[in-house]
Amino acid sequence: MRGVLWGVLGTLLAVLCLTEGKAFPEVLDIDSEHTIRIKRALQQMDIKKTFHQVQQSDVDAVHLESHKSHGLVSSNAAGFGNPTCDPGFTGSDCEFPICDVTNRHDHENPLPQKITVDFYYATNATQRFWIYVDLTMHGQEFQLQSDSGPIRPMMTLVNISGGIIYPTAQEIGQEQSVYTFEFTPPGSYFVQLSADDPAGSLLATYNAWTYLTTEIGGVAYNGYEDTAKKNDFPNFNLTFFTNTPTVFIAASVGLEFPGSLATASFFGGQAASPHNVKLLLRYGCHYPYYTGDFYCPSEGYFFARIRGYDFEGHTFVRSHGYLCEIGLPPTTTPANTQPTTPPGNVTCFNGGIPITGSNGGQTCYCNALYTGNYCGTPLCMNGGVPRSSLCICPDGFSGSHCQNVQCTDDAGSGFLVGSPVLTFIVRTRKSMASIITQVSNAVQQITSELEYDPPYVSKFGLILFNNNNLTANMYYTASDMVGALNAAAQTSDTSGNCTDFFFIPVLEALTTFIISNKSPLYVVSDGLPEDLAFAEEVSRLNSYFMSPINFIYIEPDPSTGCPPFDYESPGFRAVAETSFRFSGIASFVNNANVANVSQLLYTHMSNTYHKSHLMFSDDQRVCQNVPSYIPISVDALFHQLTVVIEGANITNVQFNNPDGSVAQVTGSFSLGAVNIYWVTGLHIGTWTVTPVVGSINFPCSVRVYAVEDPTPTTNGQDYHMVYGITPTITLDAPERQPLIGFPQSIVAHIENYPVREPWNVNAELIVYTDGGRNGEGRNLVMASNGVWRSGCSYEIWFPPFYCFREGINLYFVIYVKDMLGNQIQRSGVFYCAANRVTPPPPPGTCANGGIPVNGTNGGNTTCLCQPGWTGDYCTTRVCYNNGTLNPAGYCQCPPGTGGESCEYLRCLQQNEQVNFNIHNRHMMFVLDITNRNAPALNDLSRYIGELIRDIGSSHRDWISRYFVVGINSTGSHTLGTAFGGDVGRVESIFTSAAQMAANSNDNSTYIPLYEGLMRHMYELNSNSFINVFTVAAPDESNFTNVIEGYDFVLAGRHL
Repeated sequence: MRGVLWGVLGTLLAVLCLTEGKAFPEVLDIDSEHTIRIKRALQQMDIKKTFHQVQQSDVDAVHLESHKSHGLVSSNAAGFGNPTCDPGFTGSDCEFPICDVTNRHDHENPLPQKITVDFYYATNATQRFWIYVDLTMHGQEFQLQSDSGPIRPMMTLVNISGGIIYPTAQEIGQEQSVYTFEFTPPGSYFVQLSADDPAGSLLATYNAWTYLTTEIGGVAYNGYEDTAKKNDFPNFNLTFFTNTPTVFIAASVGLEFPGSLATASFFGGQAASPHNVKLLLRYGCHYPYYTGDFYCPSEGYFFARIRGYDFEGHTFVRSHGYLCEIGLPPTTTPANTQPTTPPGNVTCFNGGIPITGSNGGQTCYCNALYTGNYCGTPLCMNGGVPRSSLCICPDGFSGSHCQNVQCTDDAGSGFLVGSPVLTFIVRTRKSMASIITQVSNAVQQITSELEYDPPYVSKFGLILFNNNNLTANMYYTASDMVGALNAAAQTSDTSGNCTDFFFIPVLEALTTFIISNKSPLYVVSDGLPEDLAFAEEVSRLNSYFMSPINFIYIEPDPSTGCPPFDYESPGFRAVAETSFRFSGIASFVNNANVANVSQLLYTHMSNTYHKSHLMFSDDQRVCQNVPSYIPISVDALFHQLTVVIEGANITNVQFNNPDGSVAQVTGSFSLGAVNIYWVTGLHIGTWTVTPVVGSINFPCSVRVYAVEDPTPTTNGQDYHMVYGITPTITLDAPERQPLIGFPQSIVAHIENYPVREPWNVNAELIVYTDGGRNGEGRNLVMASNGVWRSGCSYEIWFPPFYCFREGINLYFVIYVKDMLGNQIQRSGVFYCAANRVTPPPPPGTCANGGIPVNGTNGGNTTCLCQPGWTGDYCTTRVCYNNGTLNPAGYCQCPPGTGGESCEYLRCLQQNEQVNFNIHNRHMMFVLDITNRNAPALNDLSRYIGELIRDIGSSHRDWISRYFVVGINSTGSHTLGTAFGGDVGRVESIFTSAAQMAANSNDNSTYIPLYEGLMRHMYELNSNSFINVFTVAAPDESNFTNVIEGYDFVLAGRHL
């Protein structure tokens, strides 16, 4: 209706322009749609007459006397002296209506747009008028248009102190001028007009770029006004009628609490004077402001000027035009002389509760998942449509309320979880005989220790290679594997030189053996690789197995004449980069240490092979960039914490207890640049690991492993994580690595994970890059919470991210909660790929369900492809319904279609009546500001800006306020607050916190954490996030405070 109204108005204006000359005010090319509508309405008025009436009695309605309650008490209260109100009203005097059904319209993100804020008509060019600049404006524009000829209109903007505000741009013409201002501080200003002819008249239009707008509408009624006051579905076509009582409705869009609307003034060409009224409040309504003091005095165009206050209390104005048309004459209804009987009891479905009103009638109060008069209509999530008592869910969602994600495909490669295959790839020649014997001894030792757990000692892969030849065999007993190694040690082959192939044997292992996920590969050789061209193929294929690739390079005998070892040689760098991508090691053993290879292999396997899981991984070109405090979450199944660190002059690794004390290392081993430390007997909580490095400018690689309870009875409790990439939430994990320039999400599955309720998973994700080869250090890519997808094999899904540098490694850490509320921490590595890492099918093999058909007369095998696939081996997706195939291999579907091949038809517009808003949350950071936490706060202050930016990029309105609280041994206080997008403010607060801790003399090991939470938690809204950063343990001496603090968190459903 609104479009029809303005379309008719535009046609009328075109006729006027042709018959009577140029209309005033003139519509300019720079005008927004909102400004054009205002101007077209003004063109239909006698502007001189209208504004003469307005300026005679335009009282600032913001300062009107408060609206008195009259009649509401007696009409809405349930009884004399009784504070209970009739259903549908609330307040101390029952003066506030409550909407019967809340309008779930979603305004989405309010983006800055150009609107007309206000306008002023000056009868001469010497006048001045006041304007308001509010907090949400990014810029202002003033259009001065003369209706009295070429007077060259001009203006000066002056603040309340008399200072002149200069425009960033101005265009002064004979009949119209435009002034533009940017970043004008909020406040009140006056505009002083001037012109070459001061007697000339003009219209000043005040426009602004802002995300704060208002919406107006009306609810017409012929019966009871109270019914209209409780109606949250107003008519927004901006057309009202004379002789028709109407409740005027208003709402703000983009206004943050405690900002509010205050008044409305109505005026037009036929109005004797502006009609100023105070806007009243109602509850349970999406459109919360109303007034019953509204009417259409006559036919014609009118304006509504809405005034209010923004978040900081600055006055703002927004203007709207509307049309009054002649309505039907009012009718009278004969009085009902029949006695009324209260309606009987009602039956409420789906857990609804009947509430009895003062007249004895009952209404149903529904729970959060149902609506309707009798709570019989379900609320449908994720675009579902209610049909009777059911939700019709879109593709990819299921459940009684479409609340569950139901993946439309499986992961393709599956989890590949099962008995690991311990694989060795060994160069076999006479100079390596003693090394092969040491490999055999290490395998014998580790398998003897693990005999109680057969799945770990039942599959072995062995590839023997030399001089570009190889053999591959698989063994199913440890004795067979050891026997094969001992036989290889007897070789008399002296061929080969300083280089040999390395990546080709690895490819052979990945393609020949049935390798389960994360089965380790150990490559032992005294030759550097010469097959560097196959390095990327190894990365591509191993993306499906995620097998750690460990390379042990044995220094050749000096008599061979091989060049001295260089860490930066192309061959070793290629091996090292491959080990980085799959969390392995790339070590060099010189001749002095060659007798200790067996101990190196055994120690590494005993601490990383059996039921161990990666918790943290980082590879830095400069060791200084490794975090000083690596956080480690110890869960209930923890048995041992292992740290493997490669680098020059690693002197120690410090294990820090949650209470700040240093734990004693249980054992350690070092050989060359490889250092292994482990500690047992850990208690639950957040530990930190600190590498102690002697040479900070050398490269470093750090791996931290959780070794679960090794006893056989706990096999079903092994938290083994597998992960992948998906382009959309309704696909499982079709990709192995993220692609450059495409939005993609990390998904994960944890074996044996004890899920009670999906909302108790509390999954979190942090992703960093390693800085690449330029040594720039760790860079935060994203930090986000996750969603549980019960209908997918990879259940944990995180919001999308982008990568833009080919080959750069992405290190991620995932946290989830176990049944006791403790964090389970797991880690992994991706790399940014330029092309999809889909392994090609073997020759003559059909993919994606294709059926091979042998050719005739010696012809090649061809494939009959399933619908949706084409190509020689059915590897190219077919896009239906005019979809197009993008470089990533996915179909880009046109509007109205969907599915992997655009095979589904979808609605262009979804029902917006249901909205489950998860935004406008609060986030609180609780910081330990004792001196012992100063180093951690200093590191945190460096990265907090990236974290806040990433939160904002996930969704602008996800977090609306940040609270930062500092706690030391004496108490707690608020360090500062910031709005959701104010990155600079958050950084400043954290920097101040780090300085406070550095200058503090408080070295306490306990802080009153629970008391601090109770003191400051009232500032948070429901379902907010609380992040605690502390090295001091919570003071639990007052157990009552512990329980109350816990209850406070539960009551607010905070995470």
